[in-house]
Amino acid sequence: VWKNANRAVKGIFHYRRRLLLSPADARALLAGEIDAVLPLPYLCPQGVRAHVGPLPEAVWAAVEDVLGALCPKRHAEILRILRGPHLYAYNMLCARAEVFDAYCAWIFPVLFATEERGRGLPAVVEPRVLGYVAEALTTLYFLLREDELRIAHAEKRIFV
Repeated sequence: VWKNANRAVKGIFHYRRRLLLSPADARALLAGEIDAVLPLPYLCPQGVRAHVGPLPEAVWAAVEDVLGALCPKRHAEILRILRGPHLYAYNMLCARAEVFDAYCAWIFPVLFATEERGRGLPAVVEPRVLGYVAEALTTLYFLLREDELRIAHAEKRIFV
């Protein structure tokens, strides 16, 4: 979708889950009145790290090393968010193309670098681990930009 779809609005959904976008949300995205629609955030009293996965400490160490190298000036803020109580779960979002493309241009290098940093660590190369990491990174991306992006929230539906 990132590099192959030429649309005003782009989105991703995960497995059998869908965002329940209202017609008003769709119109607002197309009109540029909002930048992204994300699922309603989960409250995770023990923090995002405790909720996602659960992933071994070696995975979080690789993620935090990569983020520290890529974003040294915001590293304290990044750690606060990753240990904070809000999570945009399920790797789902719908956004204006510019926002979606910027998100992809940020998240994929972080995921690839995390995979490379963790090469040889069984916990990092396990199936689905980077998918779980992506949930935390999606949360991080949008919370780091909450003052500059207009974000709406929608319920999700799981189809069985």
